[in-house]
Amino acid sequence: MAVAAERLFSNYLSRFAKRVKLEPHTTNNLMLTLRIVILLLAIAAIARIGGLQPEWILSASAIGGAALGFASQRTIGNFVAGLFIIAAHPFKVGDYVRLGRRKN
Repeated sequence: MAVAAERLFSNYLSRFAKRVKLEPHTTNNLMLTLRIVILLLAIAAIARIGGLQPEWILSASAIGGAALGFASQRTIGNFVAGLFIIAAHPFKVGDYVRLGRRKN
């Protein structure tokens, strides 16, 4: 079922990406995210059918989330900084921006 769902959603997503003219790397990132979500749902369903208690699934996902959070700390920081720049609008198109220190 997971493979069928992945193929169905992937086909829909690729048609949607072509229709709205998304960049190829954006489409690839969306496909990867979709596949990861479907994989996690399939693992949760198999664990539930196998009789694994929800507490074990929650504990394993919390440990995995903490490991992923520590591993991607810089990336998340850069993402949040990018969101701040987008929200603050410190400069606009046509402005000149000087990088580095000014030499006297």
